[in-house]
Amino acid sequence: MKIVRLICICLVSIFSICNGYTQDTATNSSSSPDGLTILYFGPVNGVSYNFMDQTFRCVIMNNSQQMIPAGQYIVKCLPIRGLNYTSGNTIPTIPAIPAHGVVCTEWNLSLKNSGGYPLAGAYICPVQNSSQVSSSTLDDAIKLSSPVMLYSRAGFVLPSHPVVKTPKVTEIDKNVLQVTGNISAVQFLRATNDESVFRLFTNIQGIWQPIATGCNIADLYAGEEGQQPWYHSFKITGCHSQTTGATAVITIDGMYGNLAKASVTYNISQNSSSITGTIEITALQDFQCYGIDLPVLWAHKPVDAQMPDGSLVSLNTNSASNLSDPSIAALHTNQTTWGIIAPGVPPISGWTVVRKSSLGQYRCALEWTAPAAGSLFQRGGSISVPFTLFAKSGSASIQDALIFLRK
Repeated sequence: MKIVRLICICLVSIFSICNGYTQDTATNSSSSPDGLTILYFGPVNGVSYNFMDQTFRCVIMNNSQQMIPAGQYIVKCLPIRGLNYTSGNTIPTIPAIPAHGVVCTEWNLSLKNSGGYPLAGAYICPVQNSSQVSSSTLDDAIKLSSPVMLYSRAGFVLPSHPVVKTPKVTEIDKNVLQVTGNISAVQFLRATNDESVFRLFTNIQGIWQPIATGCNIADLYAGEEGQQPWYHSFKITGCHSQTTGATAVITIDGMYGNLAKASVTYNISQNSSSITGTIEITALQDFQCYGIDLPVLWAHKPVDAQMPDGSLVSLNTNSASNLSDPSIAALHTNQTTWGIIAPGVPPISGWTVVRKSSLGQYRCALEWTAPAAGSLFQRGGSISVPFTLFAKSGSASIQDALIFLRK
């Protein structure tokens, strides 16, 4: 977090100098742009495959109690390293946004092999003074993103006809492990930075159709004593699989730096539209934990989708509001209802599950959160966090998600 914040401060300095201002000028001007917050900036599909062009999405929310008039602010897309523009208005003007309203834009960027991880940034600023942002609100005004890179030759190819007698585990190459049932299928991928990514597929009329990309697997919001907490990514150290009867099991082992070790297990069964999973976390030292993210699912964006042009459009963020139970996050796209469930009791007494915004039919995300003071994880202690992924094709409405909640 400190490193990201330092980079953000440097970015503001760059923007300011380019517009004839110093960092002091930027800092002494007005604070946060009237409550505008970048909720998300990053890849649409969560990953970038073999240097293919990457669509970046930027979601902006008005956190204030008042309407923000059109034409007062712009949002800038800045390729910092390993990325080039290919299409789209890179500095679109933000339209009128009602209180708590959300708008979204997308840019198409090409990836180049320049060494290191690619990096891009998004930045909100007033139209008349592009340096007018306070360093005290950088976390809201600026977002950085480095897409997860995959170098598998096999990619996301699946058999054309998903007919299997029992669930099957296939190692496509050293970075791709595939599990197929007769209704659901998952590909587990290991990125170049050792992050875990998966693709969720469902059987639609005898053909595998990609539904969602899973990333940010089991991020841990924690900090050592006296430290500001931040999100620790789950980094893969190994994986193994087994098939017993009508069930295939994949276990991915990993680490949260020197804080904890963990394993994430996925179970796929014959004739099932759901995949059950468990996150096992064991503390390697004492630390304070404030939250655990379940796998974040992003809606699949077809390759032949309309080329992004940078224009800002309003989003409806209430797609899951008709599901009253907060332990389920679901979306209904292309006659398929899919999502994630946090079943059972809290992993730690006093914790609550929070359903994050769907960002307008794009994301399914749940997080277990601790009380304000956090929970002490002591060295050697372990917790188990179950979850369920599901995808039902031929679905009439999002209400079909409740079928999986009752199982």
